[in-house]
Amino acid sequence: MRYAFAYVRSEKVENDEIVSRDEKHIMRYQQLFASMAVRQKISEGIASGIIWHTQGSGKTALAYYLVNMLTDYYAKENKVPKFYFIVDRLDLLKQAKGEFEARGLKVSTANSRAELMKQFKTSQSLESNSGQREITVVNIQRFEDDREKVILNDYNTHLQRIFIIDEAHRGYKPDGCFLANLFNADKNAVKLALTGTPLIGNERNSCAVFGNYIHTYYYDKSIQDGYTLKILREEIETSYKEKLNAVYDNLDILVSRKQLRKSDITEHDTYIKALLKYIITDFKNFRTMQNDNSLGAMIICETSKQAEMLNTYFQEVQLELNFENKTKTAFKQGLVLYDSGNSDEKNKIIDGFKKTHEIDVLIVYNMLTTGFDAPRLKRLYFGRKIKDHNLLQAITRVNRPYKNMRYGFLVDFADIKKNFEETNEAYLRELNRFNNPNEVGQENITDTFKEVLEKSDEIIAAMREINEKLFEYDTQNTENFCTQISDETDKEKLIELRHVLENAKNMGNLVRTFGTAELQEKFAKIDLPKIPEMLSEVNRAIDMIHLKERFSPDAGINQVITNALADIQFNFSKIGTDELKIISGGIELQEKYKRTIQSFTENADQEDPEYITLRKLFAQRLREHNFVIDTVAKYTEESKALDDILTKLHNLKKQNDNLLQKYNGDVKFVRVHKRIREENKNRCASIPSRNAIISNSDIDILSVLLSMKHTIDRQVYDRNDILKQRCIF
Repeated sequence: MRYAFAYVRSEKVENDEIVSRDEKHIMRYQQLFASMAVRQKISEGIASGIIWHTQGSGKTALAYYLVNMLTDYYAKENKVPKFYFIVDRLDLLKQAKGEFEARGLKVSTANSRAELMKQFKTSQSLESNSGQREITVVNIQRFEDDREKVILNDYNTHLQRIFIIDEAHRGYKPDGCFLANLFNADKNAVKLALTGTPLIGNERNSCAVFGNYIHTYYYDKSIQDGYTLKILREEIETSYKEKLNAVYDNLDILVSRKQLRKSDITEHDTYIKALLKYIITDFKNFRTMQNDNSLGAMIICETSKQAEMLNTYFQEVQLELNFENKTKTAFKQGLVLYDSGNSDEKNKIIDGFKKTHEIDVLIVYNMLTTGFDAPRLKRLYFGRKIKDHNLLQAITRVNRPYKNMRYGFLVDFADIKKNFEETNEAYLRELNRFNNPNEVGQENITDTFKEVLEKSDEIIAAMREINEKLFEYDTQNTENFCTQISDETDKEKLIELRHVLENAKNMGNLVRTFGTAELQEKFAKIDLPKIPEMLSEVNRAIDMIHLKERFSPDAGINQVITNALADIQFNFSKIGTDELKIISGGIELQEKYKRTIQSFTENADQEDPEYITLRKLFAQRLREHNFVIDTVAKYTEESKALDDILTKLHNLKKQNDNLLQKYNGDVKFVRVHKRIREENKNRCASIPSRNAIISNSDIDILSVLLSMKHTIDRQVYDRNDILKQRCIF
């Protein structure tokens, strides 16, 4: 149990600030079994092997636990262990360094051959005198092709080097590179390769370099244990697919007499803008559906130039969409390219996405598709074909648990389905070879998605249950469904309905993407084709209830301000077409509601008794009428009631503005003046002989309060230090 716990310093964004706290982490069972398996192999004289753990299962944390366990193991052997964690990218060096330091290790780094060779000159386990256990993180990217022979000149037989190679499916060639020369220079070094996607095939490259598997933990187990999420592939919507294909076809005609390159199309302005329109719209809808604006996205681009163009046009296209649509977006994008930009710029963008959430969408080319760990990344736009182990690495960027998300989502522009199935099948076959060496034959190979996706009978059962929950609603007619939910005042019931519809949508995508022909045929009989429209209506109904709650007597009016101009939509489905034309489609009434809300939020004195009365009347109308306008007479009634409220609010504003002018815009003294006036009126009504506060004369009240204001202002301005005290201002 001494190795089972770690206290980890973590950073999270709360209320737009980065907050640090210590968390107690318990060793996962696969990390425990892998550590014990490593110790057992070393005791048997086996000094090299592969730990095949799926992406997101905690391989860096496993390295930390190995440092603790193997330090104690070698202490009993009277040996001094030195640990090296080897990566092949600068951003991974930074990420690993941060994770080890958060767990309390003393971390040294080596980003060049000279720095690493300096580390090898000492035979001490501890470089510093802090007493902390240590590890050196090595980035071999800049000298991995260095063919110069490595000479260590070790005479200390008590020194034991342990090399832990991260992402061992990349860049580690069996011969002709620095790492191979390093291994040859220290024949006694322990070499532990960590990977979620070992290189397999006829040559079985990873096993050829590092030896056999020491421990395996594939993503089916990781999903069952809740350490990673299932991944849901979505094809792009038919309408946008047709638009993109039309763009592609038109450009194809223009270049038909020349040598056609794919980049001529995918890097064309017209294609880029069409692609961005789809992605921005889709990501906006995705956040709305999940009810979470902290979710992030990544676009994997075909070429570096395409990535640059997407970045260049992103804000322009977003502005166009905002002009065309009622619901606006303000997404910020970040560009990370393999072949341009300095490391400081890239790190700033990465931190903006992972830590501060300033970046909403990452646009990448040959970067961040492996090793990048950001739990908020939940939507991946595949604009490029990636194959084999690189494909599995890329799609699992969205599989980290985050809040209550059940899936990671990828949107497939590149048609990766076939290669994904073939690659996954190959890995499961390799897994069976290791776990069941005595079993042979096709009948013993694991079915591709048997453990990873819901089983067919479970999908059908779940969809039947969903249909039962939706029985009271008309799921075939969107207008009738809209009318039914517009009368619903229970927000929790609507949120549950949204959850049910989201589950149905996800089930449908799973079946359409991965289901057999038999399953798709069964599912078609119970599928709900109107789910997107129904989800949109449910979200609208929930928004309306939120609006009513913000105007409830218990709610502070300041809560309204940020959403005061939220779009209000009415259900006019029962009004005839001709009648709807007469009332201009209801636009005038919607505008009046918006003006009314704005007038409430702009009022300078929200404790005015008349203001409070008006707010209660307005909230009562919201609760009773539900924005369902089914007759022209009702339309006229609503419009007249709003006119009355607007007139009274306007008069209140005139009174407040008059006092504001007298007090030089100081709203605090306006409120005090009015409260004195109201209290004097109450005293006169209840006990006529009772003395008034200051006076019953507004002029006298003004004179006294202005004198007080002048004194207070002078004291404040004479004491500049007061202005710096947040508790006062």
